[in-house]
Amino acid sequence: IRQVYKNFVDANPDGTGADVNGNIIVSSTDYWKPTPEQSDGVGDGNTPFCSLSKDGKTGTAYYKKNPDNANKPSMHFCDKVWDRSDLAGLTADNCAALGDHVSTVAWTKNFIGANVLHEFMHYPKIGKAAIGDQIGDVIYDAWQCRLLAVDPDVNRRKRTLVNADT
Repeated sequence: IRQVYKNFVDANPDGTGADVNGNIIVSSTDYWKPTPEQSDGVGDGNTPFCSLSKDGKTGTAYYKKNPDNANKPSMHFCDKVWDRSDLAGLTADNCAALGDHVSTVAWTKNFIGANVLHEFMHYPKIGKAAIGDQIGDVIYDAWQCRLLAVDPDVNRRKRTLVNADT
């Protein structure tokens, strides 16, 4: 964990984070159109990721090469990351409507930050540099991560180390 944060923040002499973060393009365009093989059968190779739905849920963000910026790592955050509520609704009653836990279902204080960190974990210079293995998406959300960490199958439990949400 310390190495991940060190890779993410580095010496931070000017307060802007590690230089390595400047190598990533955060695209405003939903550029990834996953095939069925890339998306558990949901994608068709023509529909952008953020428009796909599985079990009534849509995606939140992704870290994938962008053909328009092939030389730089790229990520995109779907509109649902930002379009949760207006400022008045979020701050009413001292932010009482905001949850205390990270959730992809309800807007919480930690939602955007958790998504940014999750996507940066896929960047090899952050996650892989820290643990020596590429970070992927094994399972999502805090409860599922906990279940993975205590799974009786030791080989499945080891996947906790390479899971971006963990």
